[in-house]
Amino acid sequence: MTAELNFAVRELHIDLLFLEEFYSSENFCKWFISNTIEDHSIGTLARVEHSVVETDRESDLEVAFDSPQGEVLFLIENKINAQFQPDQPENYKNRAKGYVRRGKCALAYTVIFAPESYLHPIRSAQKFDFYISLERVIEYFLTQIEMGDRATYKIEVLKRAIKKADVSSVAYHPKEIDNRMTLFWQKYREDLLQRIPELYMPEPESKGSGSTFIGLAQNVLPPGVVLYHKFVRGCVDLQFNSLGSNRDIWMNMCRDKTKLGMTVEKSGKSAIVISIKVSKISSIIFYDEVLAQAREGQDAALRLVNWFNEHSNLWATFKYSYPK
Repeated sequence: MTAELNFAVRELHIDLLFLEEFYSSENFCKWFISNTIEDHSIGTLARVEHSVVETDRESDLEVAFDSPQGEVLFLIENKINAQFQPDQPENYKNRAKGYVRRGKCALAYTVIFAPESYLHPIRSAQKFDFYISLERVIEYFLTQIEMGDRATYKIEVLKRAIKKADVSSVAYHPKEIDNRMTLFWQKYREDLLQRIPELYMPEPESKGSGSTFIGLAQNVLPPGVVLYHKFVRGCVDLQFNSLGSNRDIWMNMCRDKTKLGMTVEKSGKSAIVISIKVSKISSIIFYDEVLAQAREGQDAALRLVNWFNEHSNLWATFKYSYPK
């Protein structure tokens, strides 16, 4: 019988959980590399530091690995539900560039760990190099049978963090609010709920002028799979994240199943998208003026959700056959 665990999880608990894993677990380090840069030449852990202050800004963790090119450094931010501090993501990037420039490391990357509900609305901004959900970390610990109750404890801590984020529902707010963009998102959602309610879209917060990826169907897609109407680019993308070295396998499996108008493309370091081209919405004045283009994107999104549901067994088979 598992003992009862009573405590209120805070971000410090997440910091220390990862600090221990990086320091003590080669398996975790390998898993982390496979979910970020996927470089098999990366060697052993060189150092790991907690609460590193540089130019009056702090990294929750900094983790360095040996490599043939020199040290590869990761600056890591852990979030549960707290808002970003002013320019916090940008400052992570600037510190990483500064480390390389000053010769502290050969390469530097920024990473954020957080619940999927926190990451989903901020991924499209591309502020960090890598986004890893706590749900994906739980998947890792579920495979670590030899850890016994230590894995059970870590999974429980992460689950509590996810629950805390879901209860608070705190999202990232833009530095400068664009009222026209915010109104567009609100009207888009109202129209979508009338036409295709199964493409669930949460009530939008205030939006900035760069908020041009609308996330859809968050309640029906599994962790690691996201759907965006990228209305300025003129496409709707069903995106599969953090595929690691198995990306080409899943890509080929999808290509055999895609339908008319769908293309399969690589995205970022380890993702693929199944994409449908739609009309661009490049100038937003009133929603009614771009109603046809907006609905074209919504219809394409429904096609992609239906495609995923039709091939959900294929995704399950891939995940089982090619684990991280």
